[in-house]
Order: sequence, then C-alpha cells, then structure tokens
Amino acid sequence: MIPQSKYFLPKELIQPSLFEQMSEGALMRCIGHDVCNHLDMLREDYEGAVRLSGKHKSKSDIQIYINGKYWGKEYKHSGLRSIDCPEGVKDSVHKQGRAFDLKCKHLDILTSLIFHNHYRYHITRIEHPDCTPTWRHVEFSTYAISMTIFKPKRNSKQE
Repeated sequence: MIPQSKYFLPKELIQPSLFEQMSEGALMRCIGHDVCNHLDMLREDYEGAVRLSGKHKSKSDIQIYINGKYWGKEYKHSGLRSIDCPEGVKDSVHKQGRAFDLKCKHLDILTSLIFHNHYRYHITRIEHPDCTPTWRHVEFSTYAISMTIFKPKRNSKQE
C-alpha cells in the first residue's frame, strides 16, 4: 500500500524534479507511512491549538505548508530532496524523506507543539528557531525519546 497523507499532497512533500525520475508511489514509499501519519497528527494538533487560541480567522490560519507557493515565495526543497540536490548539507535528512521544513501563519503555536510533544510526532531533531525564523525544520525517526536542537555550521538559503 502506498503511504498517503490526509492533509498533504505528494507534490507538497516532494521536490518537483523528482517526479520526472520516479513514480509518485515510489517517492511516497521513500517518505513512508510513519512520517505521513506524524505530519498528519501535527497538522491536526496545530489546527486545534490555533482554534483554541482564538487566532483562527480563515482556512490559511490552520494550514501547515511544505512545498508550493505561499506568501509570494515558491518553495521546492522543503520535503524529500534528490540525492544531488544542492540545497542544504550533503547528507541532509531531507534526502532520506525524514525531514521537512514547515511553514505556517502561527509559528509560535507550531513551535510550542513541537517542543512540548516531540515524542508524540517522533521528532528527534529541530533546527534552532533563530536559524529558521520563517519555518521550522524538523526530522522524524521511528522512535523519539528526546529531541536535539541544532544549529547548522552554515545557515543555507531556503527555497
């Protein structure tokens, strides 16, 4: 069975040029059922938290974005990346389908959810928020007992 997300289309999770190299099913298998499920849980919890905060005014207030065109900028490398993708570091977890750069209107709420519930979503690493002021880079694992906050050696330009 091909992994699917309730809230994210494959084109939101995968670098666009990869669709020319592999089928959608094969690419989604690189991401896996577990990561799709954890992204969906995070999205549902984020929606609930935004609604509780009283900040919900439109549908875009409860969305988490990965790849696509948002707020006048196009993002192509925020999910699964090709092995030869020049974005980020050489051994990026994005290239394994286990890292995603999450963007949303209420980054403070998303950040709080991640820091307080990382074990629920199986998030094992997050890039320090000072390094990613407009998104949250998170990395998923099969098990998550603790979460590491890291600062990269160099802060790469987000596309």
